[in-house]
Amino acid sequence: VNWLSGKLVAANFIETAIGSFEVCIRADVGADLLVGFRPECLEVASRANTPGQNCFGAALRTSTFLGDQFVYEVVIRDQVLFGKSRLLPMCADRQLQLFVRPEDLMVFPRSGTTTPLPSGMSQIHGAG
Repeated sequence: VNWLSGKLVAANFIETAIGSFEVCIRADVGADLLVGFRPECLEVASRANTPGQNCFGAALRTSTFLGDQFVYEVVIRDQVLFGKSRLLPMCADRQLQLFVRPEDLMVFPRSGTTTPLPSGMSQIHGAG
């Protein structure tokens, strides 16, 4: 899982080291949060699937074919993230546009909670 520390800067936006994520949570602005997403949720954007939110420019660092999928590392603002895909991450000059769907984000309070908070049962929850 890719983990990023962040702060809720507006009702639906968490600012992290790589940029701002749009999320659907109920928390106080200024709350310190931990945002996570699985490697297979880090998607390579194309003209057909480029969303407006949660999209980031990245440099492809490595890519390895494992027989049924590619595992790759990217760098976004000095932060290394991991992705998985059945398709080769294609790019020009090793530059990619990546995105994470809001419903694929897990959001935790920074106070040490280690399991996702169920939607509708807590103060803070993942989108979707």
